[in-house]
Amino acid sequence: MIDLDEMNNLDWEALFDSTDLLITVHDKDFSVIKANRAAREKFGLSESKCSKIKCYEMFHGTDHPPEYCPSLKSLKTRQIAVAEIYEPLHNCFMEMKSIPRFNGSNELSGFFHVSRDISKRKALEESESRYLFYVKNFKGIAFRGHLNFIPIFFHGSVEEITGYTEKELLSGNPSWDKIVYKDDFHILQNSTEKFHTVPDFSVEREYRIVRKDGELRWLFESIQNICDDSM
Repeated sequence: MIDLDEMNNLDWEALFDSTDLLITVHDKDFSVIKANRAAREKFGLSESKCSKIKCYEMFHGTDHPPEYCPSLKSLKTRQIAVAEIYEPLHNCFMEMKSIPRFNGSNELSGFFHVSRDISKRKALEESESRYLFYVKNFKGIAFRGHLNFIPIFFHGSVEEITGYTEKELLSGNPSWDKIVYKDDFHILQNSTEKFHTVPDFSVEREYRIVRKDGELRWLFESIQNICDDSM
């Protein structure tokens, strides 16, 4: 276990500069006192230049703190504050956290400011949001499964079309091949070998299924295999 009280300045410098988080130390007037290696590299500033700049100039290219500035909030509340913003100056989404610093008299003396680029996470969230919107409004069934008919997911109008819930089909009770009308099963079989052997093989086909209530329902299906390195 590390005794923090025994760590010398060199230990703190090494820790300060070893992380990829953008860490800066500010006074309560938003002047940058110190910036770690990651922050200096991100903003293209030397160590001496960092100590002569306001944090809002460094992060936002403005002459005053923006309304969403977490340090501005910490100045008022004396509490930790967090903000997620898109910063056009650096063309990225950032998560910013302000941690108040206090002196021996418990007076606010400044802030630790910790930031990280969250652009990849935001892109994934946006992609998922668009997908969920598509599925919610899609009048059909979106699905993914293994070549042996074992499903990975079903989304969309599953119960409306088949009479079965997503949970029932995902559990294999019944499996998809079992609800295909027996006289049309050959339509699926005609493509089976190509799905196993031809990379990126796709096909459009029409066949009937037997709904849970026994009704026959025609389906149009557009399907493509997804290859991995083992194929």
